[in-house]
Amino acid sequence: MLATALVAQNSGALRGRVVDPSGAVVPNAVISAKSSTGQEMTATSTGDGSYEIKGLAPGQYSISVSAKGFAAFTKSVTVAAARQTLDIALEIEVVQQNLEVQSEGNTLDTSAGNNANTVVLRDKDLDALSDDPDELQSELQALAGPSAGPNGGQMYIDGFTSGQLPPKSSIREIRINSNPFSAQYDKLGFGRVEIFTKPGTDKYHGQLQFNENNSIFNSRNPFTSRISNPPDYHTEMYEGNFGGPLGKKASFFLNFQRRNIGDVAIVTPDCGGIVLPECAQQTVPNPRRRTEAGPRFDYQITNTNTLTGRYEYEGSQEENSGIGQVSSNRINLPSLGYNSDNSENTLQISDTQVFGTKVVNEARFQYQRAHSEQTPLSTAPELSVPGVFATGGNSAGHVINQENHYEGQNYTSILAGNHSMRFGGRLRLSQASDRIPQNFNGTFTYESLAAFANNQSNQFSIATGQPSITDTFADIGVYAEDDWKVRPNVTFSYGLRYETQNAIHDHRDFAARVGVAWGVGKKGSAPKTVLRAGFGIFYDRFPQGLVLQADRLNGSNQQLFVINSPSFTPNSIPSSFAGFAGQPSTTYRIDEKLRAPYVMQTAVGVEHQLTRGTKLALTYLNARGLHQLFTNNINAPYPGTFPSNPVCPLGCAAGRLYEYQSEGIFKQNQLIANLNMRYGPNLSIFGFYTLSFANSNTSGSGSFPTDPYNPSADYGRAGFDVRNRLFFGGTFTAPLGLRLSPFLIVNSGQPYNITIPEDILGTSIFNARPGLAVGSANCSTLSIANPFCFYIPTPGQAYSPIPINYGEGPANVSMNLRVSKTVGLGPRLEQAGNAGGNHAGHGGGGGRGGHDRGGFGGFGGGGMGGMFGGGSTDHRYNLTFSVSARNLFNHQNLAPPVGVLSPQAFVSHTNFGESMSLANGPFNTQAANRRIDLQVQFSF
Repeated sequence: MLATALVAQNSGALRGRVVDPSGAVVPNAVISAKSSTGQEMTATSTGDGSYEIKGLAPGQYSISVSAKGFAAFTKSVTVAAARQTLDIALEIEVVQQNLEVQSEGNTLDTSAGNNANTVVLRDKDLDALSDDPDELQSELQALAGPSAGPNGGQMYIDGFTSGQLPPKSSIREIRINSNPFSAQYDKLGFGRVEIFTKPGTDKYHGQLQFNENNSIFNSRNPFTSRISNPPDYHTEMYEGNFGGPLGKKASFFLNFQRRNIGDVAIVTPDCGGIVLPECAQQTVPNPRRRTEAGPRFDYQITNTNTLTGRYEYEGSQEENSGIGQVSSNRINLPSLGYNSDNSENTLQISDTQVFGTKVVNEARFQYQRAHSEQTPLSTAPELSVPGVFATGGNSAGHVINQENHYEGQNYTSILAGNHSMRFGGRLRLSQASDRIPQNFNGTFTYESLAAFANNQSNQFSIATGQPSITDTFADIGVYAEDDWKVRPNVTFSYGLRYETQNAIHDHRDFAARVGVAWGVGKKGSAPKTVLRAGFGIFYDRFPQGLVLQADRLNGSNQQLFVINSPSFTPNSIPSSFAGFAGQPSTTYRIDEKLRAPYVMQTAVGVEHQLTRGTKLALTYLNARGLHQLFTNNINAPYPGTFPSNPVCPLGCAAGRLYEYQSEGIFKQNQLIANLNMRYGPNLSIFGFYTLSFANSNTSGSGSFPTDPYNPSADYGRAGFDVRNRLFFGGTFTAPLGLRLSPFLIVNSGQPYNITIPEDILGTSIFNARPGLAVGSANCSTLSIANPFCFYIPTPGQAYSPIPINYGEGPANVSMNLRVSKTVGLGPRLEQAGNAGGNHAGHGGGGGRGGHDRGGFGGFGGGGMGGMFGGGSTDHRYNLTFSVSARNLFNHQNLAPPVGVLSPQAFVSHTNFGESMSLANGPFNTQAANRRIDLQVQFSF
């Protein structure tokens, strides 16, 4: 299956869908393509009416179609060195009375190309998604769902694992949750997002687009209610692309996007009854400029060899970044801001060769050069009051980062009878050169606003030494797998992957993958029910960022000093800290026994055809993460010895030793219900609901166990355990030619941790949790937002802390809606239904992941098809007007409440238990609660 798809994508090919006069699909139609030399190739339409003829040499072809009950169809077409679309509408044969058709693209089978858990978006399907790449990324993550584990999903762009999202107008296809148990991929398949860019085709085509947003259309951030005259702001986005042939064997595609984002940062600290200059409510302009541009070229060297090259430039500049509601636990005041300047250059080259009819090999290479610079607005010490605000200077300092990434891939596929075998490998090399004077200006932490007002810090930290560091990071992965069609209705898949990397001593990372799909139904017809199961082991790499941190703070290159209850103030910081007050340096290192984290995931699912146009899937996922990362102070005082007589394993004079360890675990169980409805071109609906339960004893590599000697004490509800998630999307063609594309996202509350801003265990980390005081004078019944339902223990006191992530934030709901109208201009096309062959969205090449191959064990592939529908006219030129609403109903989507319980909460009002910012991601922007965008697009 894969070999055939590779031929189709990288040589000349025709694909499309065969339909009857009503638009319903016609399965089992025979499509024939005959060249001028007499060579003929055929294909048969599948259960969803789709077909594909691969390996066509560029030139003129006569296309003929025959199907029982329909009149013969013939058409002459020109095939270029790319994949083209030719949708075929058949006429009913008069003498035929009995006709069986099925609702478009919504029947079941055991192949991954029709899996109900997979989302495939192409062409006009993409209209419901945001045109802004940053918002598009958050929407794709929401579409991927929570199945990707604690580290989130992984995005592939033309088959590569790094890089910025390209402009939406240059995207040919997006696949989500495709083939989750394939051994080709390292990360979890559920939650994987694959993006493929457009090539050129055999006709010139292009688009020009303008997008405008102005504050007069938007609703205000609710936290600006005390700001009388918030400033106006607006955003403009210009976008265009142009592509077409370069002779008979080559094509090109160019894209460009410019965004001038006029945003504002919201600075609204709530200081209760304490009056301080830092408590002023204000807004700060936050302008951003982003530019993306790049060409893509496809060249057919021979009939069996295709070369593809793509270059992409992305540059961004931002002023006053890092200000305002950037964290749920504090507001960053304007002095903490910084300006940034980033650029990224990406070059991709792909060479695909076809050997005979059964072997395909693809060699691919990517070079990426990234530069980033961050300049703080102030170099004063940072002053932090957890749960309230941070002011002073930004602790990151003046950061300069230069990275070079190299990635090489080689994949081979072989067809042998009922077997589709694939094997290959990937090598990645990353060279990083960083100048990061992190915390060289020092950070003072205060347990409360009262302590801040009195200049009484409870901790000071500062780093000194050499800010520059370099590192070369490499990892490799090889795999082999086979899809075995045991019977027409049974597919069995199995594979093995091996991975390793430098910087750690773990070199035994073998990952087995297995899957099966069984169709139940009448013999010779599409099954009414499909049962699927799969299992896989998925490794995560130990990231280069942690290697750089361990090298930087190894006690030699840099020294980190942490001083509790300092006697000095921000205006009197000592010039040297070596041996200061008996405080040695704090160092980082990597545990010699550290293993690469991995997840074992099992999936069992059933899909059922409810009606001709509706199918339902129910999937159970079980995931268990082992060797998950966290950071631990391995020289912390033994329990019971702090603070009166601290005793440390290496001697307390040796200082704090922060070690990256892999002793964390997580367990997750999910139930996913997926509904897919398609009734012709005017109505399609897709949605899923997920019920999830997840527990863990780590919140990631940067988290510390509360008790360094008992990490399991933190085992409880995971920070990523959002219990309920609902997504709904679709398209509806309304009267007057209006197309409506809704996009609904609903999440139940996100858990958050409740901590105290004091070091009561001698670890130097403020992550201890309070105890419960239910039944006290001011807490008759438990209320998470009532500080009197908890108590703060004294250092060294024996007590029972509350469970981790004891609080739960508010639910979030966002209904997004795009309404568009397309007007045709100029002459009419010869046959509108077949115009897709001249559209950029159907070119080939550009990513192994994009091949319409068979799925691993039946999980994955395409399933949603034209979820969001499309609308174009039969004219050569089209003008489309759109209005997009983000959070249409103006719902206040709040971030999780402040979980920092300070002593001040027991004497005056604080932010404890209250949200102090809007939720991020797909729900809100910082400046607006609801946003309206206007767009006009010209295409030809």
